[in-house]
Amino acid sequence: MKSEPKLILNSEQDLEREFTMISTQLADIKTDWNMRINALKRMQAIITSGGPSFENFISLFLKFINPLSVQLNDLRSAIVKEAAKTASIAAQTLGDSFENCAERLGDTLFRVLNSGTKIIADTGHQCLLEIIDAVTCWRLIPKTVEQYTNKNASIRIRASQYLKMMLEKYPVELFEYACSIKNGFIEMVEQGLTLAVADAAADARAFGRQAFLAYRNLYPDRANRLFIRFDSSVQRAFGDIQGAIQVSAALTSNTPKRSTSAKGPRTSLKSPVVKNKQPREPTFTEESPKLPEKIINSPKRVKSALPNGLPKLNEKKKEVVLKAEAEMSMKTMPESAFKTISDYGSTGGSANIGDLIRPPPTKERKPELEIPEKANIEDPITKFEFIIEKTYHENWSTRLNSFERLAKQFKDTDRDVYIELLSNYQDLWEKFIMAHIEHINDSNFKVSVASLESLKTTVELFPEKVSFSLEKLIPKLIACMGDNNNNVSTKGNELIELILDIYIPEDLLTLLLRYSPAEMKPRTKAKLIEFYETLARSSTDFFSSQLNAKQFITRLIALLKDNTNRQSIQQIVATIETSIEANPNTTLNAVADLPPQDLAFFRRCLQDVGSSLEADIRAFMRRSTPVENTKQEETKQNSAIKTIINQCQASGAVRYDGLKKIQKLNETNSDSSIWTDNLGSIVKACLECLNDEALSIRDCALQVLKEIFRNHSTGLADIIKECLTSLAKGFYFEERHMLQTTEEAIEELICTQNPSILIPILLEFIAKEEIPAIQAFIRQLTKAVKRCPADKLSGLMRVVINQMKESFNHSNADVRKSVVFCLVEIHYILREGFDIYLEELSPSQQKLVTIYIQRRILT
Repeated sequence: MKSEPKLILNSEQDLEREFTMISTQLADIKTDWNMRINALKRMQAIITSGGPSFENFISLFLKFINPLSVQLNDLRSAIVKEAAKTASIAAQTLGDSFENCAERLGDTLFRVLNSGTKIIADTGHQCLLEIIDAVTCWRLIPKTVEQYTNKNASIRIRASQYLKMMLEKYPVELFEYACSIKNGFIEMVEQGLTLAVADAAADARAFGRQAFLAYRNLYPDRANRLFIRFDSSVQRAFGDIQGAIQVSAALTSNTPKRSTSAKGPRTSLKSPVVKNKQPREPTFTEESPKLPEKIINSPKRVKSALPNGLPKLNEKKKEVVLKAEAEMSMKTMPESAFKTISDYGSTGGSANIGDLIRPPPTKERKPELEIPEKANIEDPITKFEFIIEKTYHENWSTRLNSFERLAKQFKDTDRDVYIELLSNYQDLWEKFIMAHIEHINDSNFKVSVASLESLKTTVELFPEKVSFSLEKLIPKLIACMGDNNNNVSTKGNELIELILDIYIPEDLLTLLLRYSPAEMKPRTKAKLIEFYETLARSSTDFFSSQLNAKQFITRLIALLKDNTNRQSIQQIVATIETSIEANPNTTLNAVADLPPQDLAFFRRCLQDVGSSLEADIRAFMRRSTPVENTKQEETKQNSAIKTIINQCQASGAVRYDGLKKIQKLNETNSDSSIWTDNLGSIVKACLECLNDEALSIRDCALQVLKEIFRNHSTGLADIIKECLTSLAKGFYFEERHMLQTTEEAIEELICTQNPSILIPILLEFIAKEEIPAIQAFIRQLTKAVKRCPADKLSGLMRVVINQMKESFNHSNADVRKSVVFCLVEIHYILREGFDIYLEELSPSQQKLVTIYIQRRILT
C-alpha cells in the first residue's frame, strides 16, 4: 500500500503558512482540479506528519473547514473523494478534538448525501460514518433528526443508521450534558425515533428499531413510555420486546397510556387474549366489594341494567348508557344504602348477581371546583408562576401565548399589582427574567420575537433589576442581532438600542469583555464587532485605565486572528482606531505591550488595509524606547546580523536556522535602523537561498523575502533588477505551489515602486523569459500600468507597444490573453491616445482588443 508523504514542520508559523497556501488554492472551484487534489493530499500529509501536535492546529483547521466544504460540494467525484478522505483522516487523528469541525462539516455532508451522483452520495455517506465512529459530537444528532423530513428514502435510511450508531456509541453522560445545553434535546431524539420506526422505507424502520433498543439501554423508563405511544403495528414489529415493555410500563405507571397514532384506534394496551376457554362467572373477593341484597333486588336497578333492554346499541354505547342509568339509580337511593355499600366494601363478602351489570368503578375523583382551589388560582403569585411555567412548554404555540400573556399583564388594569410582585419577590423575579433570557434564542422565531418584545417592556419598567442580569442577557442579544430571521434581528437591535440609551457604556463594555466569542457564527461576530465599536465611541473614561485598554486590545486582536473577511478586518481596525482616539497614551501602550508575534501580525493587518495607525504605532514605539538602550541594542544586532548572513551562506539546517532568525528579526524589530544599514546584504543572502536543493529552504526563503519586501519597500529601488532575476527562477521549480508564492513575492517587491522606472525593467524580463514566467511578468506589468500617470505612460508607449505586439504573437493562448488585458488597461488610462497604437495591431487582434475594451467600459 502506498504510504502518505511526510512533511517536516518546524514551527507553528510553518504550519500557518501551509494552511494559508492550501486554503488559497481550495477557496473556490476555479483553480485547476489537479492542483486542488494535490493541495488536499498535502493537507493529508500535514495531518499524518505530526501537524496536530502544534497548539494552533485546531484553530487553523476550523478556518480550513470553509474551503474544505467548497471542495465537498464540487461536481467532480475525484475532488469530493479526496476532500472526504481529508475529513476522515482528520477525524480519526484528532478524535473528540474534532468535535467543532464535525459540527460545521455536518450540514455540508448531509447536502452531499442529496447528490444525484451515486458515487458522490456514497462518498459523503462513508465520510459521515467514519466521523461518527471517531468523534463524539452530540450536535450531529439534531442535524440527523432533521433528515426525516426529506422525501428521499435513501437519506432517511442513512439518517436512521447514523442515529443508531450515535445512540449505541455515545455515553449517557453526553446526553445529559446536551440536555443541559439545549432545551428539548431528549424530546427531539424521541421524535426522531418515532419517525424512524414508522418510516415508509423498510430499511429505515429496521435501523430505527435498533436505534430504539439502544435508546432503551440509556433511558429504560422513558423508552417504555415512548413505546406505549407507538402505533400497534409498530409495536408488533418489535416482536418479543413488546411484552417485556408492557410489563415494565405496568410496574411504573398506574394508568395505561393510549396510542398516539393517527391511524390506529385510541385504545389502551391489553393483555394477550387466551382463546378456547370458557368465560368464568364473576366472583367477589376482598378486593371486589359485594353488593347488599337491598340493592341487588331493587327492581328499578335490575330493569335498567338488563343488557337485553338495549338491542340496537353497540357495546360501547351500551356501556355509556348503563353507566349513566347506574349513576341515576345511585342518586335516588337513601343514605342508608350508601352506608351499607361502604360497609360491604370494607368487610368483604360474596354474592352472585348473575347477569347483572357490574357497578361503576369506585375510583375516587377530585371535585372539579372547590373554593380553596379557586382561591389559589386567583392568587396573583400563583397565576404569574403558572404563566412562567408555561413558557417552557414543548408546544411552541403555548410558549408564544405565555409570553404574550406576560406582556399583557403590564398593560391591564392590574399592572401595578404585578409590578409590585416582581419588585418585592426576588424568587419570582428570577424565574421571570430567566424565562425570557432562555427563550431569546428559541427554536421558533415567533417565540423569540415575543420574548424580546416582553423583555423590552421589562427593561423600561425595571432598569435597575435588569442590570443584574445583563451579563447573561447581552450575549444572547448579540446572537439575536446576527440571526438569519429579520424579525428576530430587528427586535434584537431595538432592545440593544434601548439598553445603550439606559445603561452606562463603560459598564456595558466591561460586561461584554467577560464574554468569550469562541463558537460564534460569522454573522454574529460581525454584530459583536459593531457593538464593540459603538461602545468604544461612547466610553471615553473606560480607556483611561491601562488594564481596561489592555483587555480591550487583546480581545480585538484575538477577533482579528480569527477573521479572514476583509470587511471584518477593516471594522476591527476602525474599532481600535476609535479606542486610540479616546485615549492615545493608554491604548498605544496596550498595543506596544502585545506579544511580539501578535504585534507583528497586527501591523501587517494595518498595512494590508492601508491604515495610518501603523505609522502612529512606529512613532510611539520610537518615542518610548530610550536612546541609549536603542544604540546599544543596535550595536549588538549589527554584529548578530553578520553572523546570520554567514549562516544563510552555509547549507542544510544551519542555512534554514539563519532564515528563521532573519524572519524573527523582521517581525520584532522591523523599525530598527539596522535594516537601513544591512538591507541589501540581508536580501542578497536570502536570494542565494533560492538556489538551494532543499524545498523547505527555498520555500522559507520566499516567505522571508515576501515579508521583507512588505516592511522595507523604500530601500529596494537600487536592487529591483537583481531581485527579479533571482525570483524569476521560482517559476521554473518543479513544485507547483512555488509559482504562486514567487509571484506574490514579486508583487510585494514592485507594488510600491515608481511605475515609470519599473515598466522598462518588466519589459526586459517579458522579452527574455519563457512560460510560465512571461505570463506572471505581463500581469505585474498590467498592475504597474494601472498606477502609472497618463503623461508618464505616454512617454513609455513606444517600447511598451513594441513588446506587446511581439508577445501578442506568442504561441501560448494564456500569454496572448494576458497581453489583451494589459492593452485594455492601457486604453483605460490613455483613452483616445491609445487609438494610434491600436492601429498597429492586425485586424483580428484589433477586433479582440476592442471587444474587451467595450466590456471594460460597461463594467
